Amino acid sequence: MSRDLKRLFNLYSRANQLLIDACIFAASLAGAYLVRFESWPAWPQTKQFVLFLPYVVAARLIVNWVSEIYRLVWRYISLPEGLAIARSLAVVSLMLVGLRLFYPASWSFSSDMKMPLGVIVLDFLLYGHRGRARPAPNPVRAWRTVGIGPGSGTEAGAALWGRKGGHCSCT
Repeated sequence: MSRDLKRLFNLYSRANQLLIDACIFAASLAGAYLVRFESWPAWPQTKQFVLFLPYVVAARLIVNWVSEIYRLVWRYISLPEGLAIARSLAVVSLMLVGLRLFYPASWSFSSDMKMPLGVIVLDFLLYGHRGRARPAPNPVRAWRTVGIGPGSGTEAGAALWGRKGGHCSCT
């Protein structure tokens, strides 16, 4: 029964990755509003949140897709991958800052289009921890070994791989 359920619902599929990220994006934006206003905001800010939510979530998903964030193996994340995630976050956050700073006051909805800078910064910071919240697949990796020290490298490789006799054809 559980095997059939695993086949039916693959937690690591692309669609589920996008769905999980969309939920995390929405939660981080809601959390940013809650922290910025120290409770659920009044109606004008709630209206602004509802207005921005689908566009911010869609923009973050598109930027992550274009910058190939979903091709990373999440269990083994290093500095270059962390910088790629930060760049994808920064693109949307800078677009929100640009909209805040350069949206003309004479245009319609000018008060609704100016998201508070504190919300933008908090959204960026809250979402930055999503690498810890995402499920990580268990990839199979091929390891290369190098034996340093007394004895031959094959003995170290044999000890590492649990083979006896000191002969190992590890690559």
